[in-house]
Amino acid sequence: MTKVVSIKSFNKFKGVRGSYQREDDIIKEKVFSGFMETAASDLGNRGDNMKDDTLGILFDELKKDMREREARIHEEILQREKRFEETLKAYQQENKEREERIYQLIKEIQNDNKEFKNELKNEIHITKQEISNLTKHNQSLATTNKWANIATIIGIATISITVIIALFVN
Repeated sequence: MTKVVSIKSFNKFKGVRGSYQREDDIIKEKVFSGFMETAASDLGNRGDNMKDDTLGILFDELKKDMREREARIHEEILQREKRFEETLKAYQQENKEREERIYQLIKEIQNDNKEFKNELKNEIHITKQEISNLTKHNQSLATTNKWANIATIIGIATISITVIIALFVN
């Protein structure tokens, strides 16, 4: 009669967790290090057939567990990759939106600078016109003053001559 050994109850496998090594190697090492000697000494002469059956069942269970674990790990990895890709897509979208906002801000700043430049040009043009008008006004005042001085001198000379003639004629 063969006895099926549960892997969970087998003390040699307690604390063994998946690592980057192949699980087959870990299982073979644990099983063959102590189990083979124990099984061979317990079975005596009739152990060859029973040893093969027990080990076969044990290895079948181990392979089944390993395949299930591999499937779970594979599924978890796929889910993580999917979440990672979604996160990357979200970051990419956020960066794209940020880039568009920055681009819009740059365009607004350029437009504001163009408007400011145009306003400044208009102000400079207006200021030039006012300066030109004031210069013309100052020139006309200077000309008016010059002719007023000449007229004043002529007027004083006329009055002086009239006074002199009036004094000598009497």
